[in-house]
Amino acid sequence: MNCFASSLIDALGGTTVVAEMSEMSKSTVHRMRSQPTVSRINHLRRVAHMERPSVDVAAIAVEHGFKLAPIASIEVRAPGNDADLTGAAS
Repeated sequence: MNCFASSLIDALGGTTVVAEMSEMSKSTVHRMRSQPTVSRINHLRRVAHMERPSVDVAAIAVEHGFKLAPIASIEVRAPGNDADLTGAAS
């Protein structure tokens, strides 16, 4: 999983770029790279979907022999809010 996370972060532009796109600290993105979890991988997939749709996440996963579980919904949510930004309830 480490190689997949690192490759995905690199494809998105690297640690600093991913940190800026996702409004996280560089240390948090570095931790995603060095200690990936399913939730961190899914967060990176959402960032890729929203910010860099040209990045082929599935191809990177195949390259590293990583099986991607489907993400039920890729949407942006306001912190602490159960409604998405379009106002629809989840």
